[in-house]
Amino acid sequence: MIVREAAFPMDAEAVTAGAEDFAHHVDLPDIIPQDRATLSVALSHLLALPSFEIWLAEHEGRTVGGIGLLFAPFQWDRGKIVMSEQFIWCGKGAPPTAFLALIRTADKRARHWNATIREYASVPPYTETLSSIYRRKGLKPVQQVWMGAA
Repeated sequence: MIVREAAFPMDAEAVTAGAEDFAHHVDLPDIIPQDRATLSVALSHLLALPSFEIWLAEHEGRTVGGIGLLFAPFQWDRGKIVMSEQFIWCGKGAPPTAFLALIRTADKRARHWNATIREYASVPPYTETLSSIYRRKGLKPVQQVWMGAA
């Protein structure tokens, strides 16, 4: 398996499909777009940010997962940079190590950006797998995020 930075427009279809998978699991149609066209527009806005990156996991020539990362000043200490995972997904047939490979890449990118804080989330049905990886990496659960339309 390899993990590489997404290249556009070449990877647009795979990234949009992954975002669609993520949106389906989150199941908040009033907040996160559910259709590919709207997701594609949302992704293009994210990609316009100079501190946003998408990385893809490939196995046997096909994309099996991805992670979106945003780097920004930390809200509680503007002198520190936080790497914030915006979304993560692995599709059916992804090797069991795909999530770990994506998270290791995110950690490397955090070091590249001199981010001293890493912020990850998990979405059902991935919560158990991701929580296990995060704990092994020395991360601690800080808060649970709840979303709904205003």
